[in-house]
Amino acid sequence: MTTANINLTEESKRLFLAYAADAGDWGGEPLLDSGSVPCCPRALRGYLTDWKVKGLAESFVDDGDAFLIFTDAGRAFAAANGITIA
Repeated sequence: MTTANINLTEESKRLFLAYAADAGDWGGEPLLDSGSVPCCPRALRGYLTDWKVKGLAESFVDDGDAFLIFTDAGRAFAAANGITIA
């Protein structure tokens, strides 16, 4: 799977890769507002929407907590940037 055509802003990429790096602590599906990855909620909503539109991630809510799910494309993008998501 090629990741060459995935275009993220530097901040969006930094945040996406921070969540990818944090995924190992969450069984591969990190909590979006755990405090482990610093970001303001308003900006995160925009980035999350962008990641979903670009096919990198999905999300789900369980008991009021939102979690990030990496798609195959998201896992490939992370891997291309040196991060393996368990």
